[in-house]
Amino acid sequence: MTTSIQVKLLTQKGLSVTHVREQLLGLFLNAQKPLSRQFIEEQAKEWADRVTIYRNLIVLTEKGIIRKISADEGGLYLLVYKKERKQHLHFQCRNCHEIFCFENIEIEEKRLPKNFKIENIEFTATGLCEKCLKS
Repeated sequence: MTTSIQVKLLTQKGLSVTHVREQLLGLFLNAQKPLSRQFIEEQAKEWADRVTIYRNLIVLTEKGIIRKISADEGGLYLLVYKKERKQHLHFQCRNCHEIFCFENIEIEEKRLPKNFKIENIEFTATGLCEKCLKS
């Protein structure tokens, strides 16, 4: 994915385009699954410190560009731009901390009473993955 996508996402939300924000969005655009804050910090250590990363994750979340999923203490982040995916189950292994998306397990949204609107549904299961179960 090119930088033009990052620039477009940032400017559409009224954010200034910075090197750190472009790089962070590049991580999300190339990701096949939600990213942990620990993974993001490890990938970004060459171009940003932890505080800068944390502040930018907050801004990107507040502007609706990324979404935080509560899982472990640092949380998981995913790009809202890829929102065309249906609601599905996320699974995090409590041993290796690997994150899996089970898109074949769709989550059915139930109807709420008339004056309610669902804005976000989170489905994160924790346990042991196949690899950790075998070891």
